[in-house]
Amino acid sequence: RLVAVVGAPGVGKTALVERWLAGARAAGSNHQSVAAGAARTAEELVAKIAAALGIPVPAGSGDPLARVLAARPLVLFLDGVDGAADAVAACAPAWLAAAPDLSIVATSGVPTGAAGEAVVRIAPLAREDAVALFEARATQVGWRSKRTPDEARAVQTLAERLDGLPLALELAAARAPVLSPKQMIERIERGLGLLDGRDASGATVSLRAAFALSWSLLERSSRDLLAAASVLSGSFSIDTIEALLPDLSADVIATALDDVVRRSLAEAVPGPDDEMRFRLLSTVRAFARSELDASERTDATSERADRFTVELAEGLAKDLESSRESVSAARLFELSDDLSAAIQRSLSRDPILAARGAIAFAAFAAPRGCAPVALLGKALIAAKRTADHGLVARLEYGISRAVARIGMVDEARANIDDAIVRCETSGDDSMRARALIERGKQRLQRGDFSGARSDLDLADSILGDVDDPYAAGMSSNERGRLEEAVGALDASARSFIDARSRFRHAGSVRMHGIALQNLGVVRLAQGRLEEARSIFEEALELHQMAHDPASAADNLLNTVSVHLALGRLDRAEDVTIRALEEERRLGNRRFEGLALGNLALIAHERGSWQVAFDRYQRTLTLFRETGDTRFASVFMPFLAACEATLGLDRESQEDFEAARKAYEAMGDPGNHAVLDALLGIADLHPGADAAPRLDAATARLERAEAELTSASEAARTPELLIAVRLLRAAISHRSGTEVTAPAAPDVASRPRSVLLLGPDVRWFQLDGPRANLAASAAPRRILALLVEHRLRAPGVGLSQQDLFAAGWPGQKVAIEAARGRVYTAVRTLRRLGLEPILLRQDDGYLLDPGVRLETAPS
Repeated sequence: RLVAVVGAPGVGKTALVERWLAGARAAGSNHQSVAAGAARTAEELVAKIAAALGIPVPAGSGDPLARVLAARPLVLFLDGVDGAADAVAACAPAWLAAAPDLSIVATSGVPTGAAGEAVVRIAPLAREDAVALFEARATQVGWRSKRTPDEARAVQTLAERLDGLPLALELAAARAPVLSPKQMIERIERGLGLLDGRDASGATVSLRAAFALSWSLLERSSRDLLAAASVLSGSFSIDTIEALLPDLSADVIATALDDVVRRSLAEAVPGPDDEMRFRLLSTVRAFARSELDASERTDATSERADRFTVELAEGLAKDLESSRESVSAARLFELSDDLSAAIQRSLSRDPILAARGAIAFAAFAAPRGCAPVALLGKALIAAKRTADHGLVARLEYGISRAVARIGMVDEARANIDDAIVRCETSGDDSMRARALIERGKQRLQRGDFSGARSDLDLADSILGDVDDPYAAGMSSNERGRLEEAVGALDASARSFIDARSRFRHAGSVRMHGIALQNLGVVRLAQGRLEEARSIFEEALELHQMAHDPASAADNLLNTVSVHLALGRLDRAEDVTIRALEEERRLGNRRFEGLALGNLALIAHERGSWQVAFDRYQRTLTLFRETGDTRFASVFMPFLAACEATLGLDRESQEDFEAARKAYEAMGDPGNHAVLDALLGIADLHPGADAAPRLDAATARLERAEAELTSASEAARTPELLIAVRLLRAAISHRSGTEVTAPAAPDVASRPRSVLLLGPDVRWFQLDGPRANLAASAAPRRILALLVEHRLRAPGVGLSQQDLFAAGWPGQKVAIEAARGRVYTAVRTLRRLGLEPILLRQDDGYLLDPGVRLETAPS
């Protein structure tokens, strides 16, 4: 009988209740609306109600209004009791007791606290609904959508900037005939003045006025808190506010936080480290910032915020190389907008602080492909004015990694070279070793294998006297990549295994995942396709735990290589397209080229030679622009074979020769086997004046097939399998006789296993001894869900959230903790014997659809 409809200003409380009342009135219910916004006391509230009922203010003993309200069935709507919440709490229970047929609905920013009150909290609109509301209202006033992707993104951004508040969206939509969504976003960033208008009666309607009323009802400490928090873009903790408001005690700040959350002006959310965090609505932030600017406290507040943010980011960046990496990465991601703002504001005021912030930002963002390169460059210019060689070297190292990631190879090399010189000057051996490793990585990318080896050797000699296990792991990882590039696959695998061990010792989940992923690449090249697939699945789990979308996207392309090796072209195409979109979003042009190269191979195998030719050309252009001669050499002979098929004889010969020279420089016998097989296609298309050399092509095919079945260390199996299939198809086409393939070199054709399950999945058995799960509750429940899902929807994956809910029913933990638990449980099940059939695909975890399930009798 007493309902408080609670929400932020502009969220639509009044409109919602009025819509409900309209339905109630149509059903015969009697109601009375009371505009209670100006009431502050019980007397003022009674006067407002009496005026709405058209009666004089009741006089007499007791509660005379209660007698009036009891005279007939009534729904009393008290709209906007924010300032009179205490009065409602004091009066409403007595009114309801005296009037059995009375119901009260009140709208407010906070619950009234009355006895028996039911609270209905109104959340802002979800993005899709907010977009739909804006478009509907804008269309009503004559706006015509262009229906372009850019406009759609702008409308979505506008809806987010307006926090999904219906009042704000409707006021903005009214401006649509004269301002585009993009222009509205730009103006809203400067304040809420745009969001003023008039309703159907001509009365002024203003989002700013709605916020001003809520602001006037706040305690001074709550206003100070909102004003201070307005300089922050992301979420914040109570520690942040304590740093921004040093004159307020911790108890006062805690009370103020509770107040603004209760009033729906801020939301409280659990952070990744199980710490409560708070976030202002964007519109609240804009209003509070205007109040802060008017108080002339902006500069002092911003300076305190910048110093706190940079110091926090430095501590989190240091943890990126420890077991706290996942939590720290998540916090740095949340902090990125505020860190960018702190760097920008400090460039002229405090260049050392700006450089420190940029170093921390680069440590997180450079390897993940999301570094603000232009801002880091500005910080470097400011840092060089300080003449602090060590500071500049650390920032140059971070910038070099960032720009190398997006293909700016010349800038990357210039920065890393200067960083090495400055490290020698400052005597920072640990940073010098890291810079040498980074330069070795860049040299490897450009095909300078001897230079890369020289840098890695020097780095290792320095690290012999420096206690830096993380850097030692980085060196082993890059050495593994170097050995893999020259075809020394066994040595490469040993280096990656060593790197994994070092990163696990250091506690780095991200680098553990990268080293594991690289080991999978070696196993793939060795033809151990099933092992490679399993490794890539585990690496993907680690990338997700470490908040590393860049490595996860790269890893998708590794799984494509498995699909290509096995001839699964449709599957390879689907995954490649998704990976290509992600690489483009991240700005990783090298791996964008690799994705395009995979699409070229797919078109080539399908016989779409012109499509393949065009894609190969775009692929090689990207690799040339990013200076990646190694990746370019992989696709060069395939382009040459495609050109031969299209009759581009001169171009084919030149590209085959370029590939041969590149492979000679690399010294990888596996690449020569691929080149020899693809030259068979040139034998079949020798040009207009020569006959096809079918015997020569057949001899090359036989050599390639023998290489695939041999124990050669450097078989380059995926590329060679593709080359063999292309050559086999070309010979069949030329000879008119189908050339059959020998048995596949992988274990994919192994006999299907039987998974035997005990009662209640207390144990299982798969091609080996029985595994007991009786004492492992979470893995047992997860396996039970996987079995149930396998029977219900074979081939469809289950998400990490699904597995966590099954393994730990009813528990609520931070996202990172949940991911860690699921990862451990899955690894346990695999270690106990489910490794061959517990799969990870794009949509989640599943049991191999081909395995037979049997349940043992009780």
